[in-house]
Amino acid sequence: MKRILIAILALGIALTSASAKNTNKNEAEYLYRNTTYTLDADGSQSARTSFALKIFTHTAMNRTYGETRIMYNPAYQKVVINSAYVVQGDGTRIDAPENSIVGFLPGEAAKSAFYNNIRTVCVVHAGLELGCTIYLDYTVESSPDYLPELDVFQVIQQSSPVDAMNITFNVPSGRKLRYKLHDAGIDYGVSDVTDGDVKTVKFTMADVPASSKDPGTSILCGDIPFISACTWESNAALTGYLASQLQVVSPGDSTVFAGSVPGKLGTASEIRDYCGDNIAYLPLPLSAAAFRCRSAEDVRQSAIATEFERANLENVMMTLRGIPGTVGASFGFNAADCDVLTLGAIDHIFAGQPEGCRLEPAVCLSGSGFEKAAAPVRLSFKVTVTVTRDSVLCEGLGAGKLVKTAGTPIVVLPGSDKGLAKHNGYAHMPVTRTGSLLLPYRSVDESYEYEITVKFPKMPVTFSTSPIDIVNGVGSVSQRIITTGEGFRVTRSLHIDKQIITPEEFPDFHALVAEWYQMFN
Repeated sequence: MKRILIAILALGIALTSASAKNTNKNEAEYLYRNTTYTLDADGSQSARTSFALKIFTHTAMNRTYGETRIMYNPAYQKVVINSAYVVQGDGTRIDAPENSIVGFLPGEAAKSAFYNNIRTVCVVHAGLELGCTIYLDYTVESSPDYLPELDVFQVIQQSSPVDAMNITFNVPSGRKLRYKLHDAGIDYGVSDVTDGDVKTVKFTMADVPASSKDPGTSILCGDIPFISACTWESNAALTGYLASQLQVVSPGDSTVFAGSVPGKLGTASEIRDYCGDNIAYLPLPLSAAAFRCRSAEDVRQSAIATEFERANLENVMMTLRGIPGTVGASFGFNAADCDVLTLGAIDHIFAGQPEGCRLEPAVCLSGSGFEKAAAPVRLSFKVTVTVTRDSVLCEGLGAGKLVKTAGTPIVVLPGSDKGLAKHNGYAHMPVTRTGSLLLPYRSVDESYEYEITVKFPKMPVTFSTSPIDIVNGVGSVSQRIITTGEGFRVTRSLHIDKQIITPEEFPDFHALVAEWYQMFN
């Protein structure tokens, strides 16, 4: 019995020792993480990444960091594993066995015959235990015809904190390296040295905190550090290179497509709907497709396309129909605040007007300019409601609900599918957060006026006459219920005046959307 007790105590001491450094209750911690980007004189490139990651929890060991995946395009690139091993808590080194480094077709490319040469290298980290440290060093080498310029966009924070981080750029001394570091409060040092034929710019950071795990965070909010660097002479040269991949056609050209295109497609929206219904989306990053796109005819025949390729197809079809076409690109950061754009920072390429969370106009690749796409939400409804013993019927909106209880049934009025009355996941978020929240609209003005007739013979109707009014620094929410000659009038309104909600403002925002959620549920 004493031996068992001693063994248990020894195990407890070992586990305590292994996690002694984990004072902040992190799942893991990077002892260092270094990346070096190199552009050689012959136009070839390499990106070398090395890190040491200490494991503290079972979640980190079994789920988060059990393997590392590296996607690449073998037509232009290759991956070299320089070293891969694990050092356990007692100092034992376990090198990655040969069968723990495998290549496979990634799911993002699996449905396309054209892109099924793309591969992912997966390094499965062998010998993991609490308190161990993962060491990995690998290089992605690219041929000169992959991309004519060095082009890097890197988010600095990782899912776990980093004790020391170095990001280095090596370019021929005759090439100009343009770079921008958005530090978002992270301390850093930078050196710029030319030694012979090589110019080296190195960023050094320490104690980089882990990235926020809050939902709805975005670089567009301005509180996430990143670095963009390239050897493009200007932003115009960068967008011009991408624009050169687009197919140029003339209106009415009958030789573009081998087969006929449905003749009923007469508007831009009809063309976009046709492509959306008939061309499957291939979620490959631009870099994996070597920043290229296939011809419109190849895409139409294969019925599957990257976002870039589908935008090109839509633009070609619009031009053939005599519709002024426009192709644009939006970036993961606010392009108006960063004078160094990179292809790696592009998050969407589209034909027509941009959609989604945009704070500033997107960059045009062809055609004329764009308006801001993050439009305000302005919804106003006047609804006639008839409440019977079995249903809540509404003219202009979907049916409401009648919740039958032991006493008086409860009437739940409907909201529009287009507004926060129906799509209000924010109400279920924790009240506090560490990162800013980006909303998909610049502002919200959603209001309802219900004229309610109750056809409940001999059934008393009760309601709260107390108005609801919440007004704070983010906006307001209100509700009024009054009697009328025919029944009741219910008015509800929600106003939100911001697109970026800071952590300090989020409790006020949550108070509004939580109350709004309760009104419709």
